Amino acid sequence: MIWNHIKVNLKDSINNIKEQWIWFVDDQIDVIEGKRNHFCGKTQIIYAIDNDEAEKRLAEWQKLQREKFLS
Repeated sequence: MIWNHIKVNLKDSINNIKEQWIWFVDDQIDVIEGKRNHFCGKTQIIYAIDNDEAEKRLAEWQKLQREKFLS
């Protein structure tokens, strides 16, 4: 549910994304197009981490977004 919210509201979520993922630039966020697997792949490349670590970081960030969304 939360990823769909992020995807639909990607333009509004850009500031939240930039707060957590400071190495992302606007063009990279646009390329992601709200697709989780693209987001994870870009995270691996930009932060030089493996897939497991990228998934872990993304899951933690999604949890924070869910908490913000529900409060």
